[in-house]
Amino acid sequence: MYDEDDGGIRLRLLLDVSTIAAFGANVGVGKVLREIAEDVEDDSAAPFFAVTGPSLAPAYAAGTELRMLNLLVTHPNCVLIERSADSWQDLGWFMRHSPGKWHDVYAAFLAQTALQLGAYIFTATPDTYQAYEPHTPVLLLEEPFEEGQ
Repeated sequence: MYDEDDGGIRLRLLLDVSTIAAFGANVGVGKVLREIAEDVEDDSAAPFFAVTGPSLAPAYAAGTELRMLNLLVTHPNCVLIERSADSWQDLGWFMRHSPGKWHDVYAAFLAQTALQLGAYIFTATPDTYQAYEPHTPVLLLEEPFEEGQ
Protein backbone atom coordinates (compact mmCIF):
# COMPACT_ATOMS: atom_id res chain seq x y z
CA MET A 1 0.00 0.00 0.00
CA TYR A 2 1.32 3.45 -0.88
CA ASP A 3 1.94 5.97 1.87
CA GLU A 4 2.40 9.56 0.68
CA ASP A 5 4.69 10.28 3.61
CA ASP A 6 7.05 7.40 2.79
CA GLY A 7 10.37 9.24 2.47
CA GLY A 8 11.66 9.73 -1.05
CA ILE A 9 9.03 7.77 -2.98
CA ARG A 10 7.67 9.77 -5.88
CA LEU A 11 5.03 8.26 -8.09
CA ARG A 12 5.40 9.31 -11.69
CA LEU A 13 2.58 7.48 -13.40
CA LEU A 14 -0.91 6.27 -12.52
CA LEU A 15 -2.39 3.66 -14.83
CA ASP A 16 -6.08 4.06 -15.59
CA VAL A 17 -8.58 1.42 -16.70
CA SER A 18 -7.60 1.72 -20.38
CA THR A 19 -3.89 1.11 -19.73
CA ILE A 20 -4.54 -1.56 -17.11
CA ALA A 21 -6.72 -3.41 -19.63
CA ALA A 22 -4.00 -2.98 -22.29
CA PHE A 23 -1.22 -4.32 -20.04
CA GLY A 24 0.14 -7.40 -21.78
CA ALA A 25 -1.83 -6.74 -24.98
CA ASN A 26 -0.36 -3.39 -26.09
CA VAL A 27 3.44 -3.17 -26.26
CA GLY A 28 3.15 0.57 -25.64
CA VAL A 29 2.33 0.01 -21.96
CA GLY A 30 5.48 -1.98 -21.29
CA LYS A 31 7.59 0.39 -23.38
CA VAL A 32 6.53 3.44 -21.37
CA LEU A 33 7.03 1.62 -18.05
CA ARG A 34 10.55 0.55 -19.11
CA GLU A 35 11.42 4.10 -20.21
CA ILE A 36 10.28 5.52 -16.89
CA ALA A 37 12.19 2.85 -14.96
CA GLU A 38 15.37 3.76 -16.89
CA ASP A 39 14.81 7.47 -16.30
CA VAL A 40 14.16 6.95 -12.61
CA GLU A 41 17.39 4.98 -12.20
CA ASP A 42 19.28 7.89 -13.77
CA ASP A 43 18.06 10.44 -11.23
CA SER A 44 18.11 8.08 -8.18
CA ALA A 45 14.40 8.53 -7.38
CA ALA A 46 12.35 5.45 -6.54
CA PRO A 47 11.01 3.67 -9.65
CA PHE A 48 7.30 3.67 -8.94
CA PHE A 49 4.09 3.64 -10.92
CA ALA A 50 0.71 2.92 -9.40
CA VAL A 51 -2.67 1.38 -9.96
CA THR A 52 -5.72 2.06 -7.87
CA GLY A 53 -8.33 -0.33 -6.57
CA PRO A 54 -11.07 1.75 -8.20
CA SER A 55 -9.28 1.35 -11.57
CA LEU A 56 -8.57 -2.37 -11.26
CA ALA A 57 -12.19 -3.30 -10.61
CA PRO A 58 -13.65 -1.98 -13.90
CA ALA A 59 -10.72 -3.44 -15.87
CA TYR A 60 -11.47 -6.85 -14.37
CA ALA A 61 -15.22 -6.42 -14.92
CA ALA A 62 -14.53 -5.56 -18.60
CA GLY A 63 -12.77 -8.89 -19.10
CA THR A 64 -9.08 -8.28 -18.37
CA GLU A 65 -7.55 -11.58 -17.27
CA LEU A 66 -7.06 -11.90 -13.53
CA ARG A 67 -3.55 -13.29 -14.01
CA MET A 68 -2.55 -10.13 -15.93
CA LEU A 69 -4.00 -7.92 -13.19
CA ASN A 70 -2.13 -9.92 -10.54
CA LEU A 71 1.08 -9.66 -12.58
CA LEU A 72 0.64 -5.90 -12.72
CA VAL A 73 -0.21 -5.45 -9.03
CA THR A 74 2.73 -7.61 -7.93
CA HIS A 75 5.20 -5.90 -10.27
CA PRO A 76 8.19 -4.77 -8.15
CA ASN A 77 7.86 -1.18 -9.37
CA CYS A 78 4.10 -0.95 -8.81
CA VAL A 79 2.21 0.22 -5.77
CA LEU A 80 -1.49 -0.19 -5.12
CA ILE A 81 -3.34 2.90 -3.97
CA GLU A 82 -6.57 2.28 -2.14
CA ARG A 83 -9.09 4.85 -0.99
CA SER A 84 -9.81 4.85 2.72
CA ALA A 85 -13.45 5.00 3.80
CA ASP A 86 -12.95 8.23 5.71
CA SER A 87 -11.71 10.18 2.65
CA TRP A 88 -15.00 10.14 0.74
CA GLN A 89 -15.66 13.77 1.70
CA ASP A 90 -12.42 14.95 0.05
CA LEU A 91 -13.32 13.12 -3.15
CA GLY A 92 -16.86 14.50 -3.06
CA TRP A 93 -15.53 18.03 -2.62
CA PHE A 94 -13.14 17.52 -5.57
CA MET A 95 -15.98 16.20 -7.74
CA ARG A 96 -18.27 19.07 -6.78
CA HIS A 97 -15.72 21.87 -7.27
CA SER A 98 -13.97 20.79 -10.49
CA PRO A 99 -14.80 22.85 -13.60
CA GLY A 100 -16.79 19.93 -15.06
CA LYS A 101 -19.17 17.64 -13.23
CA TRP A 102 -17.74 14.20 -12.60
CA HIS A 103 -19.96 11.22 -13.33
CA ASP A 104 -17.33 8.55 -12.82
CA VAL A 105 -16.00 8.05 -9.29
CA TYR A 106 -12.96 6.01 -10.37
CA ALA A 107 -11.89 8.68 -12.89
CA ALA A 108 -12.41 11.47 -10.35
CA PHE A 109 -10.35 9.55 -7.79
CA LEU A 110 -7.55 9.01 -10.31
CA ALA A 111 -7.52 12.68 -11.36
CA GLN A 112 -7.53 13.87 -7.76
CA THR A 113 -4.68 11.47 -6.89
CA ALA A 114 -2.63 12.57 -9.92
CA LEU A 115 -3.03 16.23 -9.04
CA GLN A 116 -2.16 15.63 -5.37
CA LEU A 117 0.94 13.57 -6.18
CA GLY A 118 2.16 15.45 -9.25
CA ALA A 119 1.92 12.24 -11.30
CA TYR A 120 0.67 11.67 -14.84
CA ILE A 121 -2.33 9.52 -15.68
CA PHE A 122 -1.31 7.01 -18.35
CA THR A 123 -4.42 6.62 -20.49
CA ALA A 124 -5.84 5.87 -23.93
CA THR A 125 -8.73 8.23 -23.15
CA PRO A 126 -7.35 11.62 -22.02
CA ASP A 127 -10.70 13.41 -22.47
CA THR A 128 -12.06 11.31 -19.60
CA TYR A 129 -9.99 13.49 -17.27
CA GLN A 130 -9.30 16.76 -19.06
CA ALA A 131 -12.96 17.42 -19.88
CA TYR A 132 -13.66 17.69 -16.17
CA GLU A 133 -10.38 19.06 -14.83
CA PRO A 134 -8.26 20.64 -17.61
CA HIS A 135 -5.11 20.69 -15.46
CA THR A 136 -5.03 16.90 -15.04
CA PRO A 137 -1.65 15.73 -16.37
CA VAL A 138 -2.04 12.84 -18.83
CA LEU A 139 0.28 10.69 -20.91
CA LEU A 140 -1.41 9.23 -23.97
CA LEU A 141 -1.16 5.50 -24.66
CA GLU A 142 -0.70 5.28 -28.39
CA GLU A 143 -2.14 2.54 -30.54
CA PRO A 144 0.47 -0.10 -31.37
CA PHE A 145 2.11 0.36 -34.75
CA GLU A 146 1.29 -2.40 -37.20
CA GLU A 147 3.46 -3.02 -40.21
CA GLY A 148 1.85 -1.98 -43.47
CA GLN A 149 0.08 1.06 -42.08
